[in-house]
Amino acid sequence: MARNNNVRNLGIWVFGAAFVAFSEAVALGWLHMADLWVLRKVREHPSDFLHWTSELFSLLGVAEITTLVLVGLLAALSLWGPKVLVGRLLVIFVVTGILEFVMKLLLPQVPTPQASHQMDQMENFWLLSAFGSPYSYPSGHMLRGVIVLGALCFLSRSRLLRAVVVMLLLGLAASRVYLEEHWLSDVVGGALLGASALLWAFRKEGPKL
Repeated sequence: MARNNNVRNLGIWVFGAAFVAFSEAVALGWLHMADLWVLRKVREHPSDFLHWTSELFSLLGVAEITTLVLVGLLAALSLWGPKVLVGRLLVIFVVTGILEFVMKLLLPQVPTPQASHQMDQMENFWLLSAFGSPYSYPSGHMLRGVIVLGALCFLSRSRLLRAVVVMLLLGLAASRVYLEEHWLSDVVGGALLGASALLWAFRKEGPKL
């Protein structure tokens, strides 16, 4: 157990430092050419099936869905799990959500052409201007997916469930890029932030289910 705690504590710093460094690289525009290259490759392989499956995977990061799943998870933990995790998971979900919003206001990563077009076509655009964010980094879908699905992974003793969670997260990541809702760098940034926060929440807890 002590070894696992040390590994997780190290992971918090590693993923946290990686997120800071990666964010700096994004802010300086160092990754934009790589993002454009990935976007061009995605556009070379259009597929109705991939579009449909990407839409499904994207649901895993929708704010309303992840919030409902988290509420159910917190309710279960309050009854049968370690109570300290209830507070920690709630804290990281809220704090990282606020950090995501602030970074999307301040870090100059312009949205993908597809995302920009969708914003331009939205009705009540004045509401988006008042409460939305002009930039795209990091991906909130990926951030929320890592926290909620990752929590299920940490709490489970089942290797099968853990493998399924990993596949779902990979599908979520790919879907955001394939649908051109986010640059690859947005997705990586969201995953790094979510992983660091999740390791902090579980730094002294093992699997329970």
